[in-house]
Amino acid sequence: MQQRIASPFVRRTSAGRFGKPFLSHASIDYGPAEVLARLFLRWDDDLRKRRIHLSFVPAEELLYVNRQNSESWRPLFPVFNAEVSGFNDDNGFCLLGRNDEGQVVAAQAARLYNLENATFKEETESLRLLYTDPERLKQPGETCTVSAKSASRFRGRVVFSGAVWYHPDYRRQGLTSILPRLTKAYALTKWYTDAVVSFMAEDVVKGGTAERAGYAHVDWDVIMKNSMLGDLRLAFIWSSAAELMQYFSEYLGQPDPEIYPVVYDRAA
Repeated sequence: MQQRIASPFVRRTSAGRFGKPFLSHASIDYGPAEVLARLFLRWDDDLRKRRIHLSFVPAEELLYVNRQNSESWRPLFPVFNAEVSGFNDDNGFCLLGRNDEGQVVAAQAARLYNLENATFKEETESLRLLYTDPERLKQPGETCTVSAKSASRFRGRVVFSGAVWYHPDYRRQGLTSILPRLTKAYALTKWYTDAVVSFMAEDVVKGGTAERAGYAHVDWDVIMKNSMLGDLRLAFIWSSAAELMQYFSEYLGQPDPEIYPVVYDRAA
């Protein structure tokens, strides 16, 4: 008799069956509380209209779900792989979206880097961006070369956003205009960051995803050789905190008649 295996889509996490619901656990620590509260309410409502329920989950849960969906989701970029990069709930956050049946259908994560002694370019080329111990954990012959000039500008508090995935049945539903923007806004208020950055493949950039996700700048190149994901040519994409807040304010347009009180009342 075969042992019955529980569905990976309804696996319990340390935070409960489906993690911590976004709206009931998000707080506004920095930035304009009224603007951010309205943003979070609008985006959560946009997801619920698509029957997607967003929640915070532990870093290891993101890795688990990634591996359970390998047919449609490439292995996590090392930045978000808790086994090699030191990504955890103290330096980052993970968001999963589930449908009404509890199936994971969307994912996104963000991670804070405090670059006090190196630029973003230096941190990336040394592979410290990817691994807690590059010499021990990197792949044989692995290198990373950053020729994107803007990468040398960034020091201080920089957030790397990524780990984006949508279940094939939920693609082409406008999620790239919701979840990445929500993640950036929450990173801004959680960490008072100077900028939000990421890497993006050339075909994805050409499809207009960087703009839809709220990035103001696209700079080339980031060349990775012999990485955990193979050889990659990536764009360095980014927005400053000021650019993002201006973008969000314009996105909102006219004020909503009511502000979601639970989020607003938790503003610092």
